[in-house]
Parts: sequence; C-alpha cells; structure tokens
Amino acid sequence: MVGRVRAAPMLLLCPACHTPLPATPPGQANVACTVCSADVDLSRLGTVAGRPRFVPERDRSGGTVDRFTLEARIGAGGMGQVYRARAGEERVAVKFLSAGLAGDPALVARFQREVKVLGALDHPAIVRVLAAGESEGVPWFAMTLVDGESLRARLARGPLAPDEAGRIFARVLAALAHAHERGVVHRDLKPANVLLSAEGAVVADFGIARPEEAIVSGMTRLTETAAVLGTVPYMSPEQRAGRALDRRSDLFSVGVMLY
Repeated sequence: MVGRVRAAPMLLLCPACHTPLPATPPGQANVACTVCSADVDLSRLGTVAGRPRFVPERDRSGGTVDRFTLEARIGAGGMGQVYRARAGEERVAVKFLSAGLAGDPALVARFQREVKVLGALDHPAIVRVLAAGESEGVPWFAMTLVDGESLRARLARGPLAPDEAGRIFARVLAALAHAHERGVVHRDLKPANVLLSAEGAVVADFGIARPEEAIVSGMTRLTETAAVLGTVPYMSPEQRAGRALDRRSDLFSVGVMLY
C-alpha cells in the first residue's frame, strides 16, 4: 500500500534532537541547531572536518498518508518519528522510519520486521498494526494509539505502590506470554516501552524483536552488525555478551524493571 503525503508548510527538524530548526535564508547550505548545536546539512553536501553534519527531517504534521491525517508529532527516537493521526473517528499512531535511514536496506528490513512481528500478535496489552506502506521512499505503519504516559514518565514522579505495580506488570507479563507462545522475543523491554492507558499497560516498540528460534540458533548474528542491540541497563547477561538467548531474557528485563 503506497500513500501520498500532502505536505504542510515545510518545517525541518534537527535529526539529532528533533527540535525545529531555525528559518534560514534561501540558498544557505547548513544551519546549527539552537538546542544541541548539531551542524545540519541542508544541501546534503559533504561535511565539515571534525563536525558531523546531518540530513534534516521534515515535520509531517498536517499532511496525510494513506487514509490518515497526521495531526502532531508525539514521539521520536533513533529510528524514526511517531505522529498522532486520525481517519474519521479512528485515532491512531503512525510511525515513520527516519528519512536519513530509509536508504539503508538493513534498517528498512528491521523496520519492516517490526511490522511483521506486530502483525502476528493480537493481545490487548500489545500495540496492534492497522496499516503499513511507503511514502516518498520512507516506510511507515499505523498502530493503535495509546493515550497515556510511559512507565518511564510515571516512575519519574516516584515509586509505584505495590497494587499499582501489580496491575502494570500483570499486563506486561500477559503480553509477554502471548508473544512468547508465538515464538517472539521482545529483546528491548524497559520502562520507556511500556505505555500506560486507561485500560492498562501496553507493551510497545518491537523494533528489535525476533523469532525465538532464530535467536536461539544464532541466525540473527548473520544479519546484524557486531553492535549489541537493546538497552544495556535492562539486558540479560547473555544479551550483553551477544550470545544466543531465548524468552528468559525478556523475563530478566521485567525483573530489572520491577526492582
């Protein structure tokens, strides 16, 4: 499914911290981010010695993709951006791979794997894929919108009471049981990837999830770089070491979060 974006007035974002870039005169080749000082290359030409320059991203707010109207950015990370969107009365979240990464076949394949993994899961405590496609060479997918903060944001306000922790982690463990029964290991469980809705906790971001059979056999190491993927403070020892792992690695991460 290929969607077309109807662009709002162009707003460029710093690819390092996702802050809107200042307006520049026509023809200016680069601009410094006012927040992180990254030197952003507006012309995609070269670099300055000792100073990395980046390709800016476009804020897609106000545009459309497929049947969805993109209302506002609600999140951003190393792999892309997420927008709150609407199709009639249906409210969703739409995730785009960063434009600067869309030319890398390995990263596109990782993004598409997330779509495939989520498409195979159907549980109220796991975000659900609703549609997917490509727009102007950039892959995207629409998923259920979770209106609520992350567990990370909740913990920033103070410790969880035992009953609150019980409600949250009962949902997280139920989601994991569903994924594990279908042979999927998340591999990146952390408070930022647990969203808290009025209905309960929802597990999100399956960007580095893999079939357990492939992880146990070591097949994933044939298609990934030597970098260890995941978030180090929540990783099991075997994941930190880059060794084969299984669903027990996810349970280790849950234990770290509970602690």
